[in-house]
Amino acid sequence: KKEYDKSLLTFKQCLKIREAIGDRLGYASTAYNIALVQVENNKKSEALKYINEAVDIERAYGSPKYKSSVRLLNKIDKMDLSADTIDAPEGGMESPSPDN
Repeated sequence: KKEYDKSLLTFKQCLKIREAIGDRLGYASTAYNIALVQVENNKKSEALKYINEAVDIERAYGSPKYKSSVRLLNKIDKMDLSADTIDAPEGGMESPSPDN
């Protein structure tokens, strides 16, 4: 739990930086990672908030990561709040950096 809290803090700081510099695809990547941490914390509504942001941005930019984010969105949407976690997508928590 403590490691997830540290990760969440770091990702949220990164999100602010990406927003400040106008890095929309980087913002989407970070929002995706925040969604994964929120899943691990069993916070479905927070996870949905961030993954929806990622999906919207990736769709708008035609990002190849769009399909992966939609898959995570569908998993989160089906998430059983009584379960401890859901499996992270293949490749682990950190999503690849988008090519700008």
